[in-house]
Amino acid sequence: MLDFLMRAARLDSDPLQSPEVASRWLANCPPEQTVARVSSAVAAWLRKSRRRDLAACEALLVLCQGSRSGYQSLCRDYLAGELTLSADDAELRTRLQEYQRCLVSALDALPDRLLARKDALAMLLDLLLDQALWCYFRHQRTPAGFWLTAHRAYRLAEAAALHQLPMSQGEATLEHRYLQLQLMSLLSGGNLTSRQLLAASQLLQRMPAMPALSHEPQRGGFAVYLIRDVPPMRVLDDEGPSDGARFWHSGPVMDSLALWRDALEADMQLPILASISHQSVLTPAFMRQLGREWTSMRRFYRRAERVPLSGRVDVIARLAGIHQLLSHDGEHPAETDSVLGWDGLNRSDSGVGVILSGPGNNWVRLGRLLAYRTGPGEAWHIGMVRRIRREAMYRLEVGIERMPRPVAVTLRPLPGDGWLAEMPAAMCRDEGLIALLIHLRNDAYRGTAIVLPRQGYQEGRELLLNEWDGVTTVQLGRLLEQESELVLAELR
Repeated sequence: MLDFLMRAARLDSDPLQSPEVASRWLANCPPEQTVARVSSAVAAWLRKSRRRDLAACEALLVLCQGSRSGYQSLCRDYLAGELTLSADDAELRTRLQEYQRCLVSALDALPDRLLARKDALAMLLDLLLDQALWCYFRHQRTPAGFWLTAHRAYRLAEAAALHQLPMSQGEATLEHRYLQLQLMSLLSGGNLTSRQLLAASQLLQRMPAMPALSHEPQRGGFAVYLIRDVPPMRVLDDEGPSDGARFWHSGPVMDSLALWRDALEADMQLPILASISHQSVLTPAFMRQLGREWTSMRRFYRRAERVPLSGRVDVIARLAGIHQLLSHDGEHPAETDSVLGWDGLNRSDSGVGVILSGPGNNWVRLGRLLAYRTGPGEAWHIGMVRRIRREAMYRLEVGIERMPRPVAVTLRPLPGDGWLAEMPAAMCRDEGLIALLIHLRNDAYRGTAIVLPRQGYQEGRELLLNEWDGVTTVQLGRLLEQESELVLAELR
């Protein structure tokens, strides 16, 4: 009992007194509680405005390093559900984002003379990249002051001539970390999934060459303004040299993307990409998509004209309801699936924009298949969620792309194959698994594809496809897209 009380007293003491105290404090902290306790201790230190001296700086770095492995382990636990689209642990996500926020705030609270060192600036830039990535996972903007903190870190590194110095164990220089953060900010438009964002950040870490920051503007490049709380933007034609701005061109990044894209198109195995999570993301189409976002060239796209849309947009989200809708040629499927009512934002020939307000919308993800209509007397259309913007915690702006009208079919096993018995009853109809046949023509795939419940997908599986006019033996091909309940797969 006495030992327990002494241990509690040690944990309650201020670990930022000195690096020695911080080390002892971490040693006495239960591993499963390290991240939460470090967040609480650092938040208390910030709240009480305690001293900002060298000892506190050293102690803060000890806490950052000592809790890093536990933090990364929790990140993997969360992403194991998030990236497989099977779960969203809101409590764990909040704990991890609080850890990021507290440590970023603490490092940013240090005076310039203490922060201007390689290890502190590297830790700050790494935490900022984590914080940005987790905001982009949620399709939301980085918090106010984020870019001022990042620009301050680079200014200090540049002033102390630390920005291009090699780091230990071949890690990225401070300048390259700053550029990685800027390049990731160009992918924050809400049209990339968590898996794609994570793969993009890992690609940047493997770039053999990165751009160089300069005081001189480069034609067709990017500019970052060190005294403004804004991410990088494309250079204006009349932009001149400035001490308060840095300029860079994405040419080296584009060259690497082109080489990797060509290798993927030729089915070559690249050792440098072998350790990237979710290899299925690495396709030539994905490399082209990154190239469109990262190119320094100004590109002008012809977009369908959007007109404001007010009132309710009816939405059917379940495959069973969409299948019944298509099977009955537009009949209202209320007996099978509830019809959701979302607020209209705009409409065009290519789709519709809607607004979701209130809690409980975490199931809305990129790639989600929906049926929608813009009014009671309007026709139903089939669409897929292509863009999400989280303007507030419970407010989403969602872009739904209209798709070619699918054909409702059922899939039956070959004789002797018993996989159908394992499927949920709600996903079965007419002694088969419900599915939708779609003819696609896009960058990723051109041909016939099929949407089916996730539990029913297995690459290479042969089955019987039942259409209204006959039965055909088909084979499931590679996975094209997936979300929590459905997959879109090639059909051979």
